[in-house]
Amino acid sequence: MKVTQTGVSICFIKTVGMLYPKEKRVYEDPYSEKLLPPSYKLLVVLMRFPIVFNFIIRLREKFTPGLIGWLLCRFRYIDDVLKKITTQEFAAVVNLGAGMDCRAYYIPSLKNIKYFEVDRPSVIKKKQKKLKHLLGKLPDSVVFVPINFETHSSSRSNQIFDCVYEVNIKL
Repeated sequence: MKVTQTGVSICFIKTVGMLYPKEKRVYEDPYSEKLLPPSYKLLVVLMRFPIVFNFIIRLREKFTPGLIGWLLCRFRYIDDVLKKITTQEFAAVVNLGAGMDCRAYYIPSLKNIKYFEVDRPSVIKKKQKKLKHLLGKLPDSVVFVPINFETHSSSRSNQIFDCVYEVNIKL
């Protein structure tokens, strides 16, 4: 699986979670669907029909029982933890393998905290382009850290610490 594909797949599952009726949703993510490529957006449109949605969910459950439910609960848990963060408790959040995750853009408590999005350069570039189109301007609180973990393994921690140091965060 391509590296950028992993982030898109998670983004798609987050979007699927948003297809549940509002009273059954376990989280809200206003951006996941907007970051999907056209082929995934077409699948989302088709999944808005209950018969298609139920078929795809049942098929997925047949091959990987419980995976979707586990992921949806995991998304909710991470959202809940991040919503409770305050600037007195944390100076920064580091999201390793950020992919197409958009929590830094829709969770209010993260707006005053440095949020480091660490991922491969190709993923970061694609995400930045889509977010600039969506948001107009990227928040100053978000710092993108492009790292290829396979080729820069010996210096990856130094790159992250260099970014933290540049924005004057005390560890």
